[in-house]
Amino acid sequence: MKIEPWDPARHFATYEKWMRFYDLPTAGPEAMPRTGFVIDQLAMCFLIRTDTPLAIIEGLVGNPWLPRAQVDAALDAVVSEVIAAARAEGFRVLQGTTEFQAVVDRALELGFTVDPRPFQIVVRTLG
Repeated sequence: MKIEPWDPARHFATYEKWMRFYDLPTAGPEAMPRTGFVIDQLAMCFLIRTDTPLAIIEGLVGNPWLPRAQVDAALDAVVSEVIAAARAEGFRVLQGTTEFQAVVDRALELGFTVDPRPFQIVVRTLG
């Protein structure tokens, strides 16, 4: 599987279509992280940098219409690429959030831990 860098002009329409399938919101391509990894037509995932030792893994999504085993392998590969990129940039913690148990299960398999406390996401539009 060839992992390529995220290119909003090439990949955003696919990202949006996959997210819609899972009933997840998207903003425009201008709101996407600059760093993402894509396996064409299979999976994508993003790295959000902070000015702390913590980075954020976000936007993990796979093609909902292809065979699960093929997509699962691609999801693991793009998450591993995000982990490697965060480590290479000196981040010490990689954190993500999800409402999907399948993502939690994958994260556990890939060495993440889970904080089982419930949480709420608070959002404020600025501008």
